[in-house]
Amino acid sequence: MIIAIGSFQREANRIIRSRNYLPIDSPEEFLAFESKSSEIPVIILSGSGAPRASHATKWAIENFSPEGIISFGVCAATKELIRSGDIVIASDVIELEGPPLEWSMEIEKDALEPDRKMLLASRAAVEISGLDYHQGTIATIPQIVTGESIKHWLGQTINSTAINTESYAIASISHQSKIPWLAISAVVDDVHFNTPSTSRRIGIGPNERGVKTYLRHVTNTPRDLLAIIQFNRYKNRADASLETFMLSFNEAIRVATKL
Repeated sequence: MIIAIGSFQREANRIIRSRNYLPIDSPEEFLAFESKSSEIPVIILSGSGAPRASHATKWAIENFSPEGIISFGVCAATKELIRSGDIVIASDVIELEGPPLEWSMEIEKDALEPDRKMLLASRAAVEISGLDYHQGTIATIPQIVTGESIKHWLGQTINSTAINTESYAIASISHQSKIPWLAISAVVDDVHFNTPSTSRRIGIGPNERGVKTYLRHVTNTPRDLLAIIQFNRYKNRADASLETFMLSFNEAIRVATKL
């Protein structure tokens, strides 16, 4: 059995509906869904941030004894020519701790590399499905980055391809438990897009967050309205890519395990 660990319900809704997942009991701080088929990954949604992702991963290992773990979700691009909806497959993951001013001191931090078989299956999945993809470093950071300049800096200085707030935590717990893992993310915002500042104030739990949630904050920051609408369009592209990838990956990993 493979466990897929993500952050928010919206990112997984298309997948959950397409494979008729049903909710299962889990700790109240996150959500869990299971399909009737044991060949389809259990989905666990932890909410945002490394502590929640770590907790969800430990719970998954204790309760399901998985043969593999996949970190899936959305990310921001930190390199040119990466567009909304593209898939980023992690060749390695790193963690940058503390505030941004301290990140330049973390460049030598050890990277974790994914399982080779799962990595090859992910490459097969994007090739078969026709998704645009990139392979490179995913950097996990403690807070959402909204500005173009810092995304550029991360791409140039850290040589990251994309950033998120969960993948390293999931990979680290999996690595410690000697469980094969993979990290993939669908790009929401490219390196030039300045993410709406309201994205910092929309909670950390896993429950669905749509554009209406962001619009509640627009009265305080009306200048963000157009950016929020564009951000939601980008998010829809990323969510669709995640669904396509996960459906293709299920088949690709099934074939890979038989080789």
